[in-house]
Amino acid sequence: MWRTPLGERVLRGAEWNLFRKGLSTLWDFVEDSSYDPDLCFTEVGVFDRLEPAQKLGMLALVGTALHDKDVPCPELSALSEGTFAAVYRVIRLLIETETLEEGVSLQSDEGPSVRELVLLAARKTRSSVELPEISSNDMDLWDDVLDCLMDRVLWEDRDFEEEELFLDSGPEITGFLKEQLGIADDYFIGVAPDPDPTQLDSIRESLRRLCKRPLRGQEEHDRGEESENPGE
Repeated sequence: MWRTPLGERVLRGAEWNLFRKGLSTLWDFVEDSSYDPDLCFTEVGVFDRLEPAQKLGMLALVGTALHDKDVPCPELSALSEGTFAAVYRVIRLLIETETLEEGVSLQSDEGPSVRELVLLAARKTRSSVELPEISSNDMDLWDDVLDCLMDRVLWEDRDFEEEELFLDSGPEITGFLKEQLGIADDYFIGVAPDPDPTQLDSIRESLRRLCKRPLRGQEEHDRGEESENPGE
């Protein structure tokens, strides 16, 4: 569960399908960042500064909380809200990538385009903003829709974006700023998980489940069946 402006809830249907697309893509970016660190630059500072294993831990934590009803609401912190925002930054990047491509096929073998996923989520949640045409390349319009969808999960002030104000400030200034902005004292103190190799295996299994990818044991089973039946 997640404590949102609409109450404690999880994402379902089109809203979850869109988030899952961003989650799955960002997971890949994190895994590939060992070869190219720039792949995992989301422009959300609290997320980008984490080590790869910590990023995977946060993605699993946030994804699980937004999907599983029986999971207690995590503390809203710069890390948890920033991780959610990082997923949406990737969704925006995917839309930008689509706008550079010729045409959009809604019947693709790879499933709906990201722009279609956004529109489906906006329609299902009765978004109040103007919805662009599926073929629109106007990023301002797409940003309005994404902001509206994010507002269903993030609180309006989005305090995680103010982190840089506190990085080099002394305790007196920090206390004053938090009081003026209405930010909880421990909002920026959250510590990301730092998993060991065994814990990282479990985290990846959680991400596989959330992203609807074959679990590790299933992958090995499928490969075994293919080797036993190579002509099928």
